[in-house]
Amino acid sequence: MTTRRRFITRKERRRYYKTFELYHEVVGLLRFVSGRIDPIYFGLESSAPRNAGQMVEYTGHGFEYTLPEQTEENITMDLQLGRVGTDVKSKLKQVRREGKSNSQADVIIREYIEGELDAPVFALRLFVSAITITAQGVVVSLQLNNPAGLNISEIATIERFQGLEDNL
Repeated sequence: MTTRRRFITRKERRRYYKTFELYHEVVGLLRFVSGRIDPIYFGLESSAPRNAGQMVEYTGHGFEYTLPEQTEENITMDLQLGRVGTDVKSKLKQVRREGKSNSQADVIIREYIEGELDAPVFALRLFVSAITITAQGVVVSLQLNNPAGLNISEIATIERFQGLEDNL
Protein backbone atom coordinates (compact mmCIF):
# COMPACT_ATOMS: atom_id res chain seq x y z
CA MET A 1 0.00 0.00 0.00
CA THR A 2 1.33 3.43 -0.91
CA THR A 3 1.06 6.37 1.40
CA ARG A 4 0.29 9.86 0.29
CA ARG A 5 2.46 12.68 1.44
CA ARG A 6 1.40 16.25 1.55
CA PHE A 7 3.72 19.01 0.58
CA ILE A 8 2.80 22.39 1.87
CA THR A 9 4.51 25.33 0.30
CA ARG A 10 4.86 28.51 2.12
CA LYS A 11 5.66 31.91 0.77
CA GLU A 12 9.29 32.78 1.29
CA ARG A 13 9.66 35.55 3.83
CA ARG A 14 12.34 38.02 2.91
CA ARG A 15 13.13 41.10 4.87
CA TYR A 16 13.10 44.48 3.17
CA TYR A 17 15.51 47.15 4.36
CA LYS A 18 14.63 50.82 3.95
CA THR A 19 17.59 53.19 4.01
CA PHE A 20 18.30 56.84 3.45
CA GLU A 21 21.46 58.81 2.91
CA LEU A 22 21.58 62.55 3.61
CA TYR A 23 24.49 64.60 2.29
CA HIS A 24 25.38 68.26 2.70
CA GLU A 25 28.83 69.73 2.27
CA VAL A 26 28.71 71.38 5.73
CA VAL A 27 27.74 68.31 7.81
CA GLY A 28 28.95 65.54 5.55
CA LEU A 29 27.19 62.23 5.11
CA LEU A 30 24.54 60.58 7.31
CA ARG A 31 23.37 57.04 6.47
CA PHE A 32 20.54 55.29 8.33
CA VAL A 33 18.67 51.99 8.01
CA SER A 34 15.19 51.50 9.50
CA GLY A 35 14.27 48.68 11.83
CA ARG A 36 17.74 47.87 13.11
CA ILE A 37 19.84 48.76 16.12
CA ASP A 38 23.18 47.43 14.95
CA PRO A 39 25.02 48.89 11.96
CA ILE A 40 24.84 46.95 8.70
CA TYR A 41 26.73 47.13 5.40
CA PHE A 42 24.99 47.59 2.05
CA GLY A 43 26.37 47.90 -1.46
CA LEU A 44 25.68 51.04 -3.45
CA GLU A 45 24.68 51.23 -7.08
CA SER A 46 27.38 51.97 -9.67
CA SER A 47 25.77 55.33 -10.47
CA ALA A 48 25.78 56.58 -6.87
CA PRO A 49 27.21 60.10 -6.42
CA ARG A 50 29.35 58.99 -3.45
CA ASN A 51 31.13 55.65 -2.89
CA ALA A 52 29.71 54.17 -6.11
CA GLY A 53 29.75 50.38 -6.15
CA GLN A 54 31.22 50.09 -2.64
CA MET A 55 29.92 48.46 0.53
CA VAL A 56 29.12 51.19 3.08
CA GLU A 57 27.92 51.16 6.67
CA TYR A 58 24.42 52.29 7.65
CA THR A 59 23.54 53.08 11.27
CA GLY A 60 20.31 51.75 12.73
CA HIS A 61 17.60 54.38 13.30
CA GLY A 62 13.82 54.46 13.31
CA PHE A 63 12.22 56.39 10.46
CA GLU A 64 9.26 56.12 8.11
CA TYR A 65 8.41 57.28 4.62
CA THR A 66 5.82 56.55 1.99
CA LEU A 67 6.98 56.56 -1.59
CA PRO A 68 5.24 59.24 -3.68
CA GLU A 69 2.90 58.56 -6.56
CA GLN A 70 4.64 58.53 -9.93
CA THR A 71 1.92 60.57 -11.61
CA GLU A 72 2.92 63.78 -9.88
CA GLU A 73 4.86 66.37 -11.86
CA ASN A 74 7.17 67.38 -9.03
CA ILE A 75 7.61 64.43 -6.71
CA THR A 76 7.41 65.40 -3.02
CA MET A 77 7.51 63.26 0.09
CA ASP A 78 8.13 63.50 3.83
CA LEU A 79 10.73 61.51 5.73
CA GLN A 80 9.66 61.12 9.38
CA LEU A 81 12.68 60.57 11.62
CA GLY A 82 11.01 60.51 15.01
CA ARG A 83 13.24 61.31 17.96
CA VAL A 84 16.87 61.77 17.05
CA GLY A 85 19.96 62.15 19.22
CA THR A 86 21.49 65.52 19.97
CA ASP A 87 24.39 64.97 17.56
CA VAL A 88 22.08 64.20 14.62
CA LYS A 89 19.73 67.03 15.62
CA SER A 90 22.60 69.54 15.65
CA LYS A 91 23.69 68.39 12.17
CA LEU A 92 20.14 68.73 10.87
CA LYS A 93 19.94 72.23 12.34
CA GLN A 94 23.10 73.13 10.43
CA VAL A 95 21.58 71.78 7.22
CA ARG A 96 18.41 73.80 7.88
CA ARG A 97 20.48 76.96 8.45
CA GLU A 98 22.49 76.41 5.28
CA GLY A 99 19.41 75.45 3.26
CA LYS A 100 19.06 78.85 1.59
CA SER A 101 22.57 78.75 0.14
CA ASN A 102 23.54 77.43 -3.29
CA SER A 103 24.71 74.12 -1.80
CA GLN A 104 21.62 72.04 -1.25
CA ALA A 105 21.28 68.89 0.82
CA ASP A 106 20.23 65.78 -1.04
CA VAL A 107 18.74 62.52 0.18
CA ILE A 108 18.92 59.15 -1.53
CA ILE A 109 16.24 56.65 -0.58
CA ARG A 110 17.33 53.04 -1.17
CA GLU A 111 15.57 49.74 -0.55
CA TYR A 112 17.27 46.36 -0.25
CA ILE A 113 16.05 42.76 -0.03
CA GLU A 114 17.62 40.35 2.44
CA GLY A 115 20.14 38.16 0.68
CA GLU A 116 20.80 40.79 -2.02
CA LEU A 117 22.58 43.46 -0.02
CA ASP A 118 25.25 44.17 -2.63
CA ALA A 119 22.98 46.51 -4.67
CA PRO A 120 19.65 48.22 -3.99
CA VAL A 121 16.47 47.10 -5.71
CA PHE A 122 15.24 50.70 -5.64
CA ALA A 123 17.01 54.08 -5.43
CA LEU A 124 15.52 57.58 -5.59
CA ARG A 125 17.47 60.83 -5.25
CA LEU A 126 15.58 63.81 -3.86
CA PHE A 127 16.52 67.22 -2.49
CA VAL A 128 15.72 68.67 0.93
CA SER A 129 13.18 71.49 0.73
CA ALA A 130 12.54 71.90 4.49
CA ILE A 131 13.47 70.43 7.86
CA THR A 132 11.00 70.69 10.74
CA ILE A 133 12.36 69.94 14.23
CA THR A 134 9.88 69.54 17.09
CA ALA A 135 9.93 67.87 20.49
CA GLN A 136 8.25 64.77 18.98
CA GLY A 137 10.75 64.33 16.17
CA VAL A 138 12.09 65.56 12.87
CA VAL A 139 10.35 65.73 9.50
CA VAL A 140 12.47 66.20 6.39
CA SER A 141 10.47 67.39 3.38
CA LEU A 142 11.89 66.23 0.06
CA GLN A 143 11.26 67.08 -3.58
CA LEU A 144 12.57 65.96 -6.96
CA ASN A 145 13.58 69.43 -8.19
CA ASN A 146 16.56 71.06 -6.53
CA PRO A 147 15.16 74.13 -4.70
CA ALA A 148 18.58 75.79 -4.69
CA GLY A 149 18.61 75.91 -8.48
CA LEU A 150 15.10 77.26 -9.04
CA ASN A 151 16.19 80.90 -9.26
CA ILE A 152 19.32 80.29 -11.35
CA SER A 153 19.21 80.57 -15.11
CA GLU A 154 20.98 78.23 -17.50
CA ILE A 155 24.18 79.27 -19.27
CA ALA A 156 23.41 80.11 -22.88
CA THR A 157 25.78 78.08 -25.07
CA ILE A 158 25.94 77.66 -28.84
CA GLU A 159 25.26 73.93 -28.49
CA ARG A 160 22.13 74.47 -26.38
CA PHE A 161 20.75 77.48 -28.27
CA GLN A 162 21.43 77.07 -31.98
CA GLY A 163 20.72 80.71 -32.97
CA LEU A 164 23.51 82.20 -30.83
CA GLU A 165 26.82 83.36 -32.26
CA ASP A 166 30.14 82.92 -30.48
CA ASN A 167 31.84 86.35 -30.11
CA LEU A 168 34.87 85.20 -28.14
